[in-house]
Amino acid sequence: MYENMKTKFYYLLLLILFACSGQGDINQIKVEYIKTPIIDSEFLSGYDIVKLETPIRDALISTISTMAFGQNRIFVCDRNQQKVVAFDSSGDFIGSTQNMIGRANNEYLQLMDIATDDNEKLLFIQCDNPYQILILDYDLNFVSKTNMNYYCNEIAVDDNYIYGILPISHNDVSDKQYDYLVAIERNNVNGKPKVLLRMDNVLPGVGFGKALTSGNGIFVCGRFDDAIYQIENGAIIKEFKIDFGERALPKSAQTENISPKQFYTEYGGAEGKTFGISKVCASDSLLLFSTNRATMFVLNKNSMTCKGYNGFVNSKMPLVSTFSFPTKGLENSVIYETENIYLQNYIKMYNEGKINVRLDEKLMEIAERIDDNSNPVLIIWNIK
Repeated sequence: MYENMKTKFYYLLLLILFACSGQGDINQIKVEYIKTPIIDSEFLSGYDIVKLETPIRDALISTISTMAFGQNRIFVCDRNQQKVVAFDSSGDFIGSTQNMIGRANNEYLQLMDIATDDNEKLLFIQCDNPYQILILDYDLNFVSKTNMNYYCNEIAVDDNYIYGILPISHNDVSDKQYDYLVAIERNNVNGKPKVLLRMDNVLPGVGFGKALTSGNGIFVCGRFDDAIYQIENGAIIKEFKIDFGERALPKSAQTENISPKQFYTEYGGAEGKTFGISKVCASDSLLLFSTNRATMFVLNKNSMTCKGYNGFVNSKMPLVSTFSFPTKGLENSVIYETENIYLQNYIKMYNEGKINVRLDEKLMEIAERIDDNSNPVLIIWNIK
């Protein structure tokens, strides 16, 4: 009852605040579809391979939920184990928040997301049980805590603001959920959040990847929006409006009251519609992003053109075509996570002569010594 009243209160609060700042420069961009896959060398250049070491149990990662980077730091948020694990840029273990899980002061039970401020060398942790933001230094020492009346699914930070994706269900109206992009003043976290954007969410609880990313700017996208928004200093400064053509999700789909199963029956499938922009990665000239489709999208910010490729060829990891993590706090970069089972199977098939293509020499060396208790291997690419 209390939680429901609190949710309704914040719904009303957000409606009051939703005078919504302007959307900034709007750029209309039509997608040109390419029938062939794109090779990584066409938009990526140079890479580092990082094995996240596991000298002790606290260093072991179950699942990479998200990552944030800082000066000589890689922070991995593992929501399965409700902890953050810190490594240096070479992959050596620094520490984890395992000993902060609990009910005591300055502890938490569940976390949602992380972000870094590299100028101040601070790590921000958004917790949803209890609702709070923890701030730690880059060695995971406690700095401060702010209790909150709500939580955000995802966060990013700049010098003056914490940005968050705030989900609110309005069950008194319908089953529809709205995702609010809010800006929270860092020097007044408990003040009223500034609403920058309201995004419809046709299927509550269904996501397609990270919506709020940072690196060469902070970008946000909605699960059922056809735009990418760039944020700066508490405002939306630019909008990239993507025209998916005949493959676009019809506007009527966003007003229908149907179940997820019905939605995917009508709009999913092999010949389905395109929706769920996510995993935005940025360089000075390019935006890379994914959707619910297998298409790989490359948007050129200089020419304001966008191409959608029929898949992706990963030259460093043959047989793997997934587009992986955007990088919070790391500019001009995108990351591919290499699962241990893939490396183990690949080296086995190579040694048996079933595959004649060698991996990168460092990957080959790593593959020879990993086991089931090893952490994932990261390939950190530079975007051209």
